[in-house]
Amino acid sequence: MDEKLVFMGLSLGYKHSVGLGRILRFMEAFDIHPPAWTEQATHAFKFCCPRCAATSRQAERVWLNRRSPVYTEGNRRKWQEFYLCECGQAWWGWSNERPPSELAGEDLPQPQPPNPFDGL
Repeated sequence: MDEKLVFMGLSLGYKHSVGLGRILRFMEAFDIHPPAWTEQATHAFKFCCPRCAATSRQAERVWLNRRSPVYTEGNRRKWQEFYLCECGQAWWGWSNERPPSELAGEDLPQPQPPNPFDGL
């Protein structure tokens, strides 16, 4: 089975089918200068495309504004994540509003060590 390429919750596709163009668009996410398509982005309050409700994982392009973090209570950082949807809508959301990835797996119960006092 071919290995799936995933980075920061974004699916890049499968190793055999990921083309150079897709990799170059992915690398755009870490460019220090914003791409032109981010200029028309609207803030999506539900962290999905405001036009068609597609998730961030379905976006065609991504850019992370890591140069201008905002500090929240407790000195935690958040930044803007920009997405260009398949439908053509550019949108952004705060990094701390991104829903948990299904790739992280479910919280599995941790096995408990045996209690030496059981059975006494």
